[in-house]
Amino acid sequence: MDSSANRKLTHMTQTIAPMNSTGASTNRQNVSQVAKALGKGEASIRRWIQQFGIPTIEEGGQNLLTPDMVQVLRQIKELREQKLRSEDIELNVTDAIQNEREKLNIDEPLPDESSGIARRMVDDLSNALAEHSEILAHSVNNAVQEASRMADRYAESQRELGRMEAMMQAMQYQLQEAQQQARLLPEKAQALQDRELESRLLQHKLELEQQQLEASEEARDLLEENLEKKENVLSRLQAENQTLEQTVKDLKTQLEELTAQVKRQQEEIEARDALLEAEKSKTWWNKLTKKP
Repeated sequence: MDSSANRKLTHMTQTIAPMNSTGASTNRQNVSQVAKALGKGEASIRRWIQQFGIPTIEEGGQNLLTPDMVQVLRQIKELREQKLRSEDIELNVTDAIQNEREKLNIDEPLPDESSGIARRMVDDLSNALAEHSEILAHSVNNAVQEASRMADRYAESQRELGRMEAMMQAMQYQLQEAQQQARLLPEKAQALQDRELESRLLQHKLELEQQQLEASEEARDLLEENLEKKENVLSRLQAENQTLEQTVKDLKTQLEELTAQVKRQQEEIEARDALLEAEKSKTWWNKLTKKP
């Protein structure tokens, strides 16, 4: 492996290390959710889990992955997109997977070198076959598209040829018409002069109507201005009327208050008169009975 690949592996290892220091999380996802999040198929996610020995948690009949292992799968996807070998990818994610196993208290599977080599060979062959199929499909698709574009260009050239033939026929027809019209030029010249005179008369009439229209617009503007002034006067009168109505209401209120005060004062005077009458009656009775 060259120095640039070593730098990539070192960088990837450094990006995984802080992830394992965050601790376990309860936000676990199943394989389908992880596949959607990474934009891969579920079969690819399951193959990576089996290939790299990624630990899962069985819960409710599903194999769930912790956020740390989801990040490991994301790292595997990025490394595969960089065309790294399975051995190099495994070197980058081994520490994170081992830490996750220790957190989940899951024993590490016994190493089987021959099966591991065979598995990696099968994976490399599968990846190479998939890449070859993708390149072949891309080439076939490009060829089909190029053939379609060529057919479109041929059809367009045929349509353009038909349009040109139609234009030639139209030009021949127009030329014949021009020759026929050339024989009628004197009559058309006289007709053109008559139309020019008629056009001048119409232009003069139009100018007169335009002047009348301008005069009517000025008269309308004056009417609108007078109407606006009258509306302003009416608005002021309405405002003054409202003020007067409010003043009348206030005066009525004050009058009612004064009437109430007068009524109370009359009641007090009547009460005093009643007391005076009672006092007079009592004094008269005392004199009559000669009481001191």
